[in-house]
Amino acid sequence: MDDLLNRRLLWLADRMEIHDALLRYCRGADRRNHKLIASAFHAEATDTHGIFKGEGNEVIAALIVKQVQTNYSRSMHIVQNHLVEISVDRA
Repeated sequence: MDDLLNRRLLWLADRMEIHDALLRYCRGADRRNHKLIASAFHAEATDTHGIFKGEGNEVIAALIVKQVQTNYSRSMHIVQNHLVEISVDRA
């Protein structure tokens, strides 16, 4: 394969992995599944979520346990207009 095709395939694979992580996060939040949410974050992840900013594992405690389970009996995420911008090794 030529270099351009390899780069494009890698970009597509990276984009799909990010999209799948987003879907795992959303499903985990809706089902209050902490392990599924955790699977959406890598070890060095940070999350800026409204007024919350912290490490990925803090999102589980702060958003799901304290906020979602306390304030809502149900939730349903719908993922639309998902945009991923990839530049070398950052997205």
